[in-house]
Amino acid sequence: MSAYANVPRGTARRYRLSEHGPGFQLSHNFVLVEFACPWDGVSPSFTLPDGRVVCDVVIVHPTLVFLLQAARDFFGLALHISEGGGYRTDTYNDLVDGSADDSYHEEGMAADVSMPGVSRQELASFFRDVMESGGTGLYPGHVHVSIGMEGGADRSFGERFANAFPGGIPGFSPALPPPSSTGIDAARPHVAGLSLVGVLLVGGWLWQRLTHA
Repeated sequence: MSAYANVPRGTARRYRLSEHGPGFQLSHNFVLVEFACPWDGVSPSFTLPDGRVVCDVVIVHPTLVFLLQAARDFFGLALHISEGGGYRTDTYNDLVDGSADDSYHEEGMAADVSMPGVSRQELASFFRDVMESGGTGLYPGHVHVSIGMEGGADRSFGERFANAFPGGIPGFSPALPPPSSTGIDAARPHVAGLSLVGVLLVGGWLWQRLTHA
């Protein structure tokens, strides 16, 4: 099985806002604080410059960032992660109505997103077509997307990537090395690769839509 297939739990990266900083770049358009969990009243906290208090630890999987960046590259519009719609601690997840006990948000493998100017249906369709998998859902005000093993799908977004580019693409590695304490500069070598892969994948998605119209 490909290293990118049906992303398993426990494989995301662990960061600290107090160490890496809220503006630590995960891709061209996404920074660490966007995935932060609102403070749950128990976990170590971090106070942002605007006064908001969030949990210091942020867990996020590089493949999730890659997928969200691909959507942003395709539509050319800002993609917003809902408050509490990125990483969630177990304590905070229990406070969210309707959230599953084993939510992929707790693994840094799911996000609740919206894109002003693009309907939820169209955004969800993009994720489904690219992933050829479950892991998406429509909710009032946002789209839920997950890279986990949901819906009994036998092919994940990662597996499609691996099949399309078996040798990988220079400059991009979904299995990023552990974050460095040197800050944003440590992330920059990966940023160009994220954008390049996003362009290639969304191009393939558009071709698929046109040829099957």
